[in-house]
Amino acid sequence: MFLRSFLILSMLALPVGVYAQSESSVEVPSIEEAKKVISYLYHGKEGIFLIDIKLCQEVPTARGSENRFGCVEELKSGNVLAGETVMVWMHFFAPNNTKQQVILIYKRGLTPKGARNLNIGGGPRYRAWRKFTPDKAGKWEIQVVFEPEEGDAIMLGRLPVQVQ
Repeated sequence: MFLRSFLILSMLALPVGVYAQSESSVEVPSIEEAKKVISYLYHGKEGIFLIDIKLCQEVPTARGSENRFGCVEELKSGNVLAGETVMVWMHFFAPNNTKQQVILIYKRGLTPKGARNLNIGGGPRYRAWRKFTPDKAGKWEIQVVFEPEEGDAIMLGRLPVQVQ
């Protein structure tokens, strides 16, 4: 129960993209905050945070690639064409030595158009990506949902996408 409350409060306090701040604007955490995060990282059993989600032109995976597993050429909403394949890139934070599952849901308007399960490993820098090929123009939304062993599913993040 504590972890679930912690996750929900943390999601409200830290919106997606909070870690994209410039280095000069980042506050040093208190000792208590640092201890809490380290304890969660090494001893947590369940729970996951979506730190960032964005659309990318590509994600390099070859060894030695510049920006390996990173987002290359971020696309802004409205720059995606119907029928074009782009990458949905995500950065997660989860306890070490865990494997957890999230669901990536693609919707156009109110209509679900597809879903993909993602297995997420633990650690402070776990990145994942999936291809996204919208079939029609319109307002799309990509949702990232975590379904814990017990309790209700938790919406980790949403990415609105305007497709031309």
